Amino acid sequence: MKLTGIEITDYKSVRRSNPIETGDVTCLVGKNESGKTALLQAMYRLNPIIPEEGEFDVTDDYPRSDVEDYRQQVEADEIKPSIVVEATYTLDKEEVEEIEADLARAFSKTTRLRCRRDMRIACSSDSRPTTAWRSRR
Repeated sequence: MKLTGIEITDYKSVRRSNPIETGDVTCLVGKNESGKTALLQAMYRLNPIIPEEGEFDVTDDYPRSDVEDYRQQVEADEIKPSIVVEATYTLDKEEVEEIEADLARAFSKTTRLRCRRDMRIACSSDSRPTTAWRSRR
């Protein structure tokens, strides 16, 4: 599985990044305090070494100026929780076959997978609805 794109929303100093295409080498360039580290921290949450580090905390991670309004709106079911990180991966044939086997149905002929992280992981292919799924790796 190869990361080919990432987008971050409502995480620390990042309100909404533009979609960022990634390649074999990707360089983040910006002024001090412009959000480079926040992008990397949000990406880490997709697949953390320590599982507990994959959770988002509204108080610590949501942009501070709006955290209380956001919390109240989510608790009142006025808005859905923000999808903080959305990553796009390109899959090889073996990975598609593994997903097909895990889901016990034909996944699709797609070779791209998009994963989003809020309080859970949700993955979808280009042609299938969102399904909760975790790799065995």
